[in-house]
Amino acid sequence: MNLPSVIIQPKPHQYLSKLLCLANLAIVLSLSALVNLTTAIARADDSPSVIDTRQSLANGAGQGSIQDVQLGIGGLYKLGRWVPVSLTITSPMNIENGWLAAEASDPEGIGCVYQTQLPKIIAGVPTRAQILCKLGARQGKVQLRVADERGEVARTDYALNENPAVPTGQQIVIAMGGEIGAEQALARRLGPPSDRVAYYRATTLGNLPLNFLGYDSVDAIVVGTGNLAWLDSVSPDQWMALRNWVQQGGKMIATFGANSDAMLSPDKPLAWFTPGEFLGTTTLRQTTGIEQFAGARRIETATGLAGGIAVAEIRPARGVVEATEGYGDNRLATIVRFASGMGQGIFVGYDLDQEPFAQWKDREKLAGQLLERVLSPVNKGQREQSDIGPVAHLGFDDLAGQLRRALDRFPGVKNISFGWVAGLTVLYLLLIGPLDYWLIRRLDRPSLTWFTFASYVVGFTAIAVYLVSTWKGNTLQASQVALVDASLETSEVRGTTWAHIYSPQSTRVSIDLDLSDIPTPRTTPPTQPHGQAVSWQGLPGAGFGGLERSDKSASFHDPYQITPAGSIAQFPIATHSSRALIGQWWTTLSDTSRTELFASRDSVVSGQITNPFAADLSDVYVLFDRWAYKLGNIPAAATVTVTERGGIDLQSLLGKREFVNGVNVAEPWHIDGVELDRILQLMSFYDAAKGYDYTQLDHRFEQQIDWSDHLTANYAVLWGRSSHAPVAWRVNGQAVTDRDDTLTYYRLLIPVKRRGV
Repeated sequence: MNLPSVIIQPKPHQYLSKLLCLANLAIVLSLSALVNLTTAIARADDSPSVIDTRQSLANGAGQGSIQDVQLGIGGLYKLGRWVPVSLTITSPMNIENGWLAAEASDPEGIGCVYQTQLPKIIAGVPTRAQILCKLGARQGKVQLRVADERGEVARTDYALNENPAVPTGQQIVIAMGGEIGAEQALARRLGPPSDRVAYYRATTLGNLPLNFLGYDSVDAIVVGTGNLAWLDSVSPDQWMALRNWVQQGGKMIATFGANSDAMLSPDKPLAWFTPGEFLGTTTLRQTTGIEQFAGARRIETATGLAGGIAVAEIRPARGVVEATEGYGDNRLATIVRFASGMGQGIFVGYDLDQEPFAQWKDREKLAGQLLERVLSPVNKGQREQSDIGPVAHLGFDDLAGQLRRALDRFPGVKNISFGWVAGLTVLYLLLIGPLDYWLIRRLDRPSLTWFTFASYVVGFTAIAVYLVSTWKGNTLQASQVALVDASLETSEVRGTTWAHIYSPQSTRVSIDLDLSDIPTPRTTPPTQPHGQAVSWQGLPGAGFGGLERSDKSASFHDPYQITPAGSIAQFPIATHSSRALIGQWWTTLSDTSRTELFASRDSVVSGQITNPFAADLSDVYVLFDRWAYKLGNIPAAATVTVTERGGIDLQSLLGKREFVNGVNVAEPWHIDGVELDRILQLMSFYDAAKGYDYTQLDHRFEQQIDWSDHLTANYAVLWGRSSHAPVAWRVNGQAVTDRDDTLTYYRLLIPVKRRGV
């Protein structure tokens, strides 16, 4: 039986269903293409325009070698700090005007190239060279290249896992010359393993920094001068780097004795490291004062030592005398703590690396007492006993991290919170799921689901685009805070400015500092640094985005360059993101001869002060010992008289303490706070505010700006604020920060003469 054939005609709504399906697919593909196009445009800007050093010489001439690579000092260095990279170059040809380049990843995983000029290299003769760079990742490599105008001469890669970095929160002590007991003292220092001090005693000099920035990772230096055979081989550039590092904020302990004349006499390597007039070398047979300082047993061999003990004799003119020998007018200062420029020095008049101290069983106690005066106290043990810390929910455990958080705020730029993202995601899932099902069933039109789904995709895409365009801004912006420090004794000025630069689109820019407002120094002694340094700024620790994190993915492939002139070329910024920067500059003060301060026995300050800065200062205080004396406002170049009067307790001032119901209560510190002035105040005088107890945050990454120790060493600090910054950040030659609308703190370190002492 033959069945009739049946032709099924498609209904009109079935055509519509297929059409909507194709339309929906086209929408999804279009959105995908849009994303790919945006990425392609971003990558189009990612073009290499830094100096290309990767071309080899013709005819096989580039067959030189790079050997004996060492990072840091004795292999010790920290991420996010300037690091000296020392190496030996052997070239098959003479190099007259060559240069050395180092490429390393920054905290975003993007390559950054650093470059320096090379000394003359003679063919076949191994030549030691050094370059400064910053490392932003624990994993990866440093690529080193040697080239001249003819092309590349040599290249090598140095794997960072061969020499891992010291954790950013751990302290580093470098010893030079003889051993004074520091290694044993540090080994006995209490604290958790993560807070132990890394120690290295330099026995070879080729890797000591030639530029003071090479000591950037170091927390303290110890110098023993009992053996001149070692110290005599230090080059003038290395001595100058050491001096500049200390006077720009470093901390150093130096011991002198038999070789004092060779080290402290005029024009000698450490003549600058004396807290007064050096009178020569003398001898003593007693060590009572230094034994009491150390809280240790008697040095049994001291009295029987033939000829006595050689001591460096000085007449202290500044600082605080911590130990003396003798009585009355014949007392001899043997330990003096003082300011050397903006840094801290401890002068010890004995050779602790020679007899009778070398065999003294309690020498490590003495070394421990000295080191505790230059190292940060152990704080981390308190946090490690707690299950919850700042890093758990904020991503940082150092005040430097809170400073970054406060700077990462821009007018018209809002962060799209997790609540918004979660809410829109839930709404989207409800729409494409149960609500769409209910609507289609209600209308009894199943084919409409293709239209409604496409509408949801387009609608939520439009919402996302709207939120990004209205909340993320459409202009490049920058935020900045600055700190200007100066030493009255040496006339040195150190400026530091921290900035965040935000871009609404993926771009590469050139960045530098406009220093045109800084007066030209009347003189720039060769012993003082000058110029500027600009670089990226990392986040210490292992929190999200921290330097210690290993999960870094670069959004740009080609490197950028930090130039020797103090600028950044082709600096990459991703879409709707910001980058952290730090700028440093150095100059000298104008005339400060009218500034002079005195203090009574009970630390009441009087005298006169001239504002040496080219800025009007407000909210000015003179800080001395544990007191703060309010002066009000001081115009630029104006002189004010400081009369004897009562001061405010400094810890109360920094903690904003006030009496509530008869109880002295400090204003709570908010770890998620973004008040730049409060953060910079605590960073400037962290120890004086008992910083860790108050903030529960460390202050290790930028600890060189803490001047608390100076206040207890017979120095006062003129401290004021201004809305005028002496420098401005420039992007592609145009200023992006306003000099007259930048929070800037100014500090002047002033020696104080004690009356009646």
